[in-house]
Amino acid sequence: LTRGRMNELVRKYNDQTKIHVFDSKAEFNVRFEAYLNRDWVDVTEENREKVMAFLQKHERYMAKPVSGSCGKGVELWKREDFASIQEAYDKLYAMDAHMILEQLIVQHPAVSAVYPHAINTVRTLTITKDGVAHIVATCWRIGNNGKHVDNFYNGGMVVPVDEKTGQVTQRAMDKEKNIYTVHPY
Repeated sequence: LTRGRMNELVRKYNDQTKIHVFDSKAEFNVRFEAYLNRDWVDVTEENREKVMAFLQKHERYMAKPVSGSCGKGVELWKREDFASIQEAYDKLYAMDAHMILEQLIVQHPAVSAVYPHAINTVRTLTITKDGVAHIVATCWRIGNNGKHVDNFYNGGMVVPVDEKTGQVTQRAMDKEKNIYTVHPY
């Protein structure tokens, strides 16, 4: 399923008055905060004190553009890379993109052993009809190339998963159509 075809399905089968929640990481985090189970903060001038408290609390965290996709602009930030928390805040606030900060997720050691530099996610695509969700496909996204994202369009790879058994069903593939039996990392 190409990105273009997927976007067609998203437009066809989703309520366009609510799609903005999924286009903004800040709106998504507000809407689904009860399920996130991690700290996050929206980097705005109004939130300065919350941002400073987040930076004080977390040694390492993800900095993400509020808008955008494909893992573009997502970076792992470390407190040690800045002379002070104020310097980190100033850099964040001066960026061209509106950013959010998120506490790092710790994945299971067996998943981390495959590729430890990104959170390797399982994605299930569904279409809901008459109140019933129907699974279209399930895949495991795996990071690669030293990057901190698992996105297929940003260097990651994807492998189909049988949603009934949880088992990987084929070999992994990256955007260039390279096939992997064993992760190159």
